[in-house]
Amino acid sequence: MGFDVIVIGAGPAGSSTAREIASAGFEVGLFEEHEMVGVPQHCTGMLTIRGCQSLKIEIPDHVIQTRPEIVKISHKNSSFEFPFKIYVVGRSRFDKYLAEEAVKAGAILKTGSRVKGIRRRDHGWIVSTSSGEKFESKLLVGAEGFKVLSVEWVGLKRPQDNAVCLQYEIELRSPIDQNVIECIFGSDVAPGGYAWIVPISEKTLRVGLGIRRSRRSPKHYLE
Repeated sequence: MGFDVIVIGAGPAGSSTAREIASAGFEVGLFEEHEMVGVPQHCTGMLTIRGCQSLKIEIPDHVIQTRPEIVKISHKNSSFEFPFKIYVVGRSRFDKYLAEEAVKAGAILKTGSRVKGIRRRDHGWIVSTSSGEKFESKLLVGAEGFKVLSVEWVGLKRPQDNAVCLQYEIELRSPIDQNVIECIFGSDVAPGGYAWIVPISEKTLRVGLGIRRSRRSPKHYLE
């Protein structure tokens, strides 16, 4: 089976790319390694409204968990706030929605299709999957996230300076302000990165951090 373009990874970047290319009339294959798009869930799910508008992504209500309008930045004993409208989405539902939009535009979604190898052939590419199938494509888009294995397969170098992240969902006893998200900086909190506190419901927070250049694990700083 052949495609004009194969997109590897059905996350937000991959599905949005597949949707745009398919909308232009090209044959697009969207390959996702997991059996279900959006599982397991990744990241906190914060999207700027301006970014969604720029990418022409309409976010349906069933995907949105909260709509904060204020960002608080904290560092040691100092903090400040500024207005900034954000959607906090359930990433599993968001990813599934974008993949469905790509399919509506004409892309062919293949779940459970882990790409195991890529090789050059004439003026295109041969993509091999974990099921033993092989597909031809004129162009490739690598959208696997931080893994970016496709980069190595085509002879390029993978980024080496990766952050390590950890996040919890915390249930609270009392209602919280859903209008504010907080980002916390400092080498004693998250060296080389930052921590975040994001409301996703009246009594639920996502609390996490990302760090770089630390000998200790994210769990050490988060707990």
